[in-house]
Amino acid sequence: MDKKDLRLKNLQLLREALRKLRQASKPKLAEETGLSVVTVNALMQTLLEKKEAEPVTEAVSIGGRPAQQYRFRGERRMALACYMYEENGRDKMVVFVENLLGEIVEQQEIYPEQVTKDIFPAALRPLLKKYPQTTLVVVGMPGSEVNGTLEVVDYPALKGMPFSKWLAAELDRPVYFTNDIHAAVAGSGNFFGKTVEEESVIGVYWPQNSPPEAGILLRGKLYAGRDGIAGELGHRFQREWQPPRDAVREAARVVALMTRIWNPHGMVLYNEKLRMEDLSRIIEICSREIPAKFLPTIVIRPDIREDYGQGIYALAGSYLQ
Repeated sequence: MDKKDLRLKNLQLLREALRKLRQASKPKLAEETGLSVVTVNALMQTLLEKKEAEPVTEAVSIGGRPAQQYRFRGERRMALACYMYEENGRDKMVVFVENLLGEIVEQQEIYPEQVTKDIFPAALRPLLKKYPQTTLVVVGMPGSEVNGTLEVVDYPALKGMPFSKWLAAELDRPVYFTNDIHAAVAGSGNFFGKTVEEESVIGVYWPQNSPPEAGILLRGKLYAGRDGIAGELGHRFQREWQPPRDAVREAARVVALMTRIWNPHGMVLYNEKLRMEDLSRIIEICSREIPAKFLPTIVIRPDIREDYGQGIYALAGSYLQ
């Protein structure tokens, strides 16, 4: 690592420490990062010049000169996110604004009468005007963009359009599209912790009246494949699909299939027909084909919505960083 690379690495280390602490003195930042106070002093000047940090009122101390405190400016850049799902037979859109500290500064819930392309700029533009420091937009909905086009989507009015490209032009911001299962598996740190950054996790979702779909997380990064269809499990492109009669056997079939292909560390099964007490039977069925020691850690979640929202939040923060 040359001198320039080392400085950039140390700058990022200092930036993350100040973001974590939110406010700290240079001695405290040196303690947190393991860098010398001299190095922190030099690097802090860069953060001040870039307006990533700012000095705050000096701390009160008992005796001696108080140490100058510095604040991480989490509001200087923000992400705007929205995600769609069905709730009690109605389409629902959740919209929120997230800052660099991971704080949600505003959130709204919208129930559109119809899901057309026009509802997105209508819902998002007022928040962009209110928070002009918003630098990117994240959108989640059931479906898949293939080579930039919505080939598979639960909303007929959107099918076949270059959604992300179109919305980015409308809002004059980069737009990142993801679907429900990709977002849910992106939030799988709730179950597997920091290990997801070094391991592989697969989430599989069985919608009520549609074939299953999967999200693949490799070392903390979503993998969508060359054309964006990785995880579709091949069923979305069949003309006819019949729901399985036995949810447990279907889950075991998919676990065995994904174990053979990906050999993942963990799997999350989103299926409203499954309960945690079904886990032992799933493992027992899979073990007839694959030795149990090769099976991943399996988590069963009957409802995807909580993890879907958590994943959108995590992705927005990741893109913002």
